[in-house]
Amino acid sequence: MLNVVSQFFSAPDKLAHMKAGSLAALFGAALGAAVVALLLALLGLQGVQLPLLLCVVLMLVCAAVGSLATATAAGIAKERADQADNLIYPGMHGVEVADAVATGLPGLALCVVLCVVALQLSEPLVAPWVA
Repeated sequence: MLNVVSQFFSAPDKLAHMKAGSLAALFGAALGAAVVALLLALLGLQGVQLPLLLCVVLMLVCAAVGSLATATAAGIAKERADQADNLIYPGMHGVEVADAVATGLPGLALCVVLCVVALQLSEPLVAPWVA
C-alpha cells in the first residue's frame, strides 16, 4: 500500500495535476468569498446588519465549498478533455481516475482547513444555544 501511495505522489504528472488543482482551489475560494461579500453588501443596503463574526464564518464556509467544487470540477473536466482527445487521436493521453483525484486533493485540503477555522470561530456564536 505504501508503495502505491509513494508512486502516486512521486509521479511528475500527478504533481502537475496537484498544481492545477491548487490554482483552481484558490480561485474557487476567492470566488466563494466574493459571492458572500456581495450578498452581505446587498443585505447591508437593505438595512440588515449581521454580526461581523457571522459574516466571517459565512465567508469561510463558502470559500471552503468553492475550493472543493472548483478543484474537483477542474480534475473531472481535464480528464474528460483527455478522453475526448483520445477519440480523435487514439493513445494521445492517459485517462486515469488518479489524475482527477490528484487535481481535487488540494481543494479538499483547503476545504478541510477552512471548515476547521470556521468551526473554531463559530463557537461563540452557537454557545448560547448549546448550553
